[in-house]
Amino acid sequence: MNAWDVPYHIIEDEAFGIAVAHLCRLCRPGGWVFVSDLLSGSDRDEAAHVRFRSRGRYASALAASGVGVRGIHPLYSLLNRPIFGGRIDNALAPLYFAMDGVLMSETRNNLKLLVGGKGAR
Repeated sequence: MNAWDVPYHIIEDEAFGIAVAHLCRLCRPGGWVFVSDLLSGSDRDEAAHVRFRSRGRYASALAASGVGVRGIHPLYSLLNRPIFGGRIDNALAPLYFAMDGVLMSETRNNLKLLVGGKGAR
């Protein structure tokens, strides 16, 4: 199951918990859950429609549904932020993607992938 670029748009904590529970419920035993978010040390409201949640918040919400965090990996450095804005950034997206492949590191990223596993490893 995956929730790519979705959970951080659920700004209400109760709705977030329900969404994570549903995602985990749909995952079969032995299956995987993939979620993208900032995954920093604390929750952060970025905009009226964006609330990034912490690693700890995800770990707790997933564990309540029998899913354990198996890893967290950097996703983007350039792709998930405005550089020039609008159509210019859209046109340059392939270049940003290629540059992310070269520049990416554990410390130089702005969005991460959480990999969760349900049941036995």
